[in-house]
Amino acid sequence: MSSFYAKSIRCRILCYLLGCVIIVAAHAEQVRITVLDGELDLPLEGAKIFLNENRSLTAETDFEGTAVLELDDGFEQGNIVCQFPGYAQSIQHIESGENEIKILMTISNFLEGKELIVARAAQKSSQQSGVSVVMTKEQMDTTARSGLVEDVMSSVGTMPGMTFGGQWNSEPSVRGGYPREMAYAFDGVYIMFPWHWGGAYSIFNPNFVESTKLNNGVFSAEYGRAVSGLLEVNSVMPDDQVHFTFDLNYISSSLFLSAPISKKAGVVFGAKVTYLETLIGTYRHVFKGSQTDMIEKPPYIRDFYTKAFYEPTDKITFTFNGFFGSDGIGLDMNEDNVESKDEVISTGLMKYDLYQAFTGFDAKWMVNDDVQVNGRFAWSMMKEDLSMNTKESGFIKYNQDFVEKYSAVYPGKVASGGGYNLNTSNSYTEKVNNHQLQGKLDTEIRMDEFNRFKFGAEEVLAFGSVEMDADMWLEHDFGGPSPLYRPVKFSSKSENNKTWNTSSFAIWKYGNDDSLLKGEVGVRLDHMKITGKGVDINSPVDINPRVTVHYVPVRVCGKIEKVVFTTGAGLFSAVPFDASMVSERILVEDKTRMDRAVFSVLGAELDLEDGWKFSLEGYYKQYLNRLYVVNDERNPVDVITRSYTDGKGYTAGFDLMAQKSVGEKWNGYLTYSYIYARYMNPTKAEYKYQETTRGDPLDEWYYPQFHRFNTMNLIVNYKPVPSWTFTLKGTLATGTPRTDGDKYCYAAIAPDGTVMQRYTRSHFYSDTLRTDISCPVDIRIAHTGTFKNHPKWKWEWYLGAEDIFLNLYSPKGSDRFNQTTGKPESSDVNFSIGIPMISLGYRLSI
Repeated sequence: MSSFYAKSIRCRILCYLLGCVIIVAAHAEQVRITVLDGELDLPLEGAKIFLNENRSLTAETDFEGTAVLELDDGFEQGNIVCQFPGYAQSIQHIESGENEIKILMTISNFLEGKELIVARAAQKSSQQSGVSVVMTKEQMDTTARSGLVEDVMSSVGTMPGMTFGGQWNSEPSVRGGYPREMAYAFDGVYIMFPWHWGGAYSIFNPNFVESTKLNNGVFSAEYGRAVSGLLEVNSVMPDDQVHFTFDLNYISSSLFLSAPISKKAGVVFGAKVTYLETLIGTYRHVFKGSQTDMIEKPPYIRDFYTKAFYEPTDKITFTFNGFFGSDGIGLDMNEDNVESKDEVISTGLMKYDLYQAFTGFDAKWMVNDDVQVNGRFAWSMMKEDLSMNTKESGFIKYNQDFVEKYSAVYPGKVASGGGYNLNTSNSYTEKVNNHQLQGKLDTEIRMDEFNRFKFGAEEVLAFGSVEMDADMWLEHDFGGPSPLYRPVKFSSKSENNKTWNTSSFAIWKYGNDDSLLKGEVGVRLDHMKITGKGVDINSPVDINPRVTVHYVPVRVCGKIEKVVFTTGAGLFSAVPFDASMVSERILVEDKTRMDRAVFSVLGAELDLEDGWKFSLEGYYKQYLNRLYVVNDERNPVDVITRSYTDGKGYTAGFDLMAQKSVGEKWNGYLTYSYIYARYMNPTKAEYKYQETTRGDPLDEWYYPQFHRFNTMNLIVNYKPVPSWTFTLKGTLATGTPRTDGDKYCYAAIAPDGTVMQRYTRSHFYSDTLRTDISCPVDIRIAHTGTFKNHPKWKWEWYLGAEDIFLNLYSPKGSDRFNQTTGKPESSDVNFSIGIPMISLGYRLSI
């Protein structure tokens, strides 16, 4: 009886509970929410949760990071808002029937508090409309790995405002500025020349890089040393797990290892080496007497990188990073390994080696929850050794047009069937040994939830030596009946020059992620001083105010997640790239100044659900000062060099970007940039065709040689199944300026009286002539998977090809010809080897 009674009671209780569940289900919904730290996968206790459409419906997470939010009867869809101190606000869409969701919180881009230091999260870069564009490691994973050499700049070059530079030119122009006006910082360390093979590829290996931030707008007054963009590259930060990546392809290998040492310390190692020696050696063995015989030292890259952190207390963090890289090539073009089907045989030797290194030490101290002090000390160096010796020889038979023109002028020397023995030689050496010291100290104070103040000072000291010697046959056109072709000697040496760039800044940041208005007001003071043998330059102090305002009128409205309007303006100063090469033989104007420009931007951004984002930005930049250098080469044994800083210019344009950042099947983005850039070097020409050392005209407005009106990039990653990824990277860019005068012959007289036949073209600058449109298309196919017994290990096979339509279409530039014989040569402007560049490799990671 008692047993039956007990069963009856349990049955009644069960029926009662079922009835309660049915009643609750009929009148309300419950959603179980789990909130975790997105980097460490740890629960966050005390996170505030509410429904954006009815903020009276709230909940708070427990020690397990979970909470239950009760929803109203008839709920169909809405947006769950999650807030936690020190983390960026998270908004997640939810529809009726979803009873469990997970929210991953990320560190706020505001003042780093104790939570950030304890978590040791990887360095994050925040994207801001009108200020910067950010690419994460995931976004760069395909485009940065599609080329012959894996390079982050392959991805950066597709960002809005970037001018397409060509297949072998990674140095970008940002919104119409000269490429050397852009600054680069690797983990906060300013890099003097972050390039391999003269600018073909950068030192930024995607295995080591966590994110890149292209500051192409009105960026913070905290940063200087740039008038046309600043690229911040943040490397991977070690965490509490071991990460390993090994890349292997037929020309290079790359290794990356990140590991914890303890709960308070971690370390990263990385390396990249090329081994074209093996490839070229095999080719030589199979094809005897090939053109590879001239390669004495195959092109090489050797890069090594390390990073470490140590956290003695919860309030103090030390970070150390270091890099050493080298690249170069050696050619021996003697008569035994140089084939010539022409009358002229060109031989020579070329040796090029570049070494660069940097090391940086950072310290962060959280004085309390509202005050943080940061310090940095860094050293970097660049050593270049270049030597070239060439010789042209052979018997040159006079062409008929040359005979008709000069047989009467030089009787007995120029006649039909006649000719001369060509024997000219050229030599050029360049030795660079530069060092740079950098020190920075700043403090950030959080006044309240909406106001922060930051101030600091920075010193960058560059010193070293630059030597150049040239003894070359050069063509000069001084406006006479015909050009002059003659040997010219030139030498320059800047020794023990010291360039001081002293700066200080103060910034007020207002607003937060929920504010209707958000922005920054700051001012930066910049000063340049150059000292050395016979050199003493002391520029005025530049006062550079900057302001940006972000207005967010719409947040989470239907399918719209956010609408942002941005405006900003500011002044920017930078030490000119060529300033370190000033020597006592270079005539410098009395009022030398830093390069300086005023920049303004106006933009709008629309964020939609499902990862869609659209942005439009317009801008205008006016140069107040710009350095240019002019040679007077009328005396071949005493070339006079003058530098000026009164250069003018302006750039204007707009950028469009449409991006889908997430998607099961596909993701990607489309960028379009229109750029109008005009410059002037006001100095009057001393003779008819005098130019700057960059080849720019004097005393007239011109388009720079790298300028393109239109550049469009399309990046698509398609995944038919999770294990396969097809990547398409396409660029469409209009042509760059070119000169196309009429070809004609003239007579050059050698020191021994020989009449030499030369061909050239009439020289003039044109605002209308352009090279053909460039439209390279790159593809990449990757197949990924894991090992059955080791599911944490991931493997990938990939195949890539650059400029796959090269043999169907190649852009044309000015018609080129041999200047001795007048015979036509290739006029392609992409300097390709005639076939698409193929990359095939294997990647293993954990």
